[in-house]
Amino acid sequence: IDYTFAVSSRQRDFLAEFAGSGARISVVNQVPESADWATDLSTSKVITRPLKFGFIGGVMPHKGVHILAQAAQNFTSESAEFHIYGFVSKEYLDILKSIDRKGNLIFHGEYSGEDLLPLAMQLDAIILPSVWEDCAPLVIAEALALGLPVIASNIGGFPDFITDGVNGRLYNYKSFRDLADVIADLVVFPSVIEEWRSKTSLN
Repeated sequence: IDYTFAVSSRQRDFLAEFAGSGARISVVNQVPESADWATDLSTSKVITRPLKFGFIGGVMPHKGVHILAQAAQNFTSESAEFHIYGFVSKEYLDILKSIDRKGNLIFHGEYSGEDLLPLAMQLDAIILPSVWEDCAPLVIAEALALGLPVIASNIGGFPDFITDGVNGRLYNYKSFRDLADVIADLVVFPSVIEEWRSKTSLN
């Protein structure tokens, strides 16, 4: 192989470790076509209570939605809402509901690309709580293109897109308490979300 492209810095590190050298490996972050037509909503949305957080993607254990479910138990429905978009198996849904004793998770089921804009208009920020080395999920680029700040676990390719405290937050992927602390800060100081929105551009 003459040259290799990695979709995130973390993936490049893995490939370099395997190959013994990163000299012929470059990072090229992938951005889906949907990010091209996504409308930046950052200047048109008004933040109201409760704050509305969303998870978008496959609702699977390695995506860490159970971590989000645990963190959500620290909040009342008057302070924060947690909207879950995406396919989920019955087995995992049962686990999530058993964790979600307060009924704070709102499941919307599967979505299509055409749903992204109206979906984003209902949300203040995205939460991506992956517990695996997620290389570079396309939804993170879509969210930023839509003007939605991203709260993500500090793992995999997320740090390529999120600068902590600038266009979102990164937290310890093993700790639902760390995630809950980030959410709690925003509940007290929601204006921070507006500051992050102004810096969500992919350019």
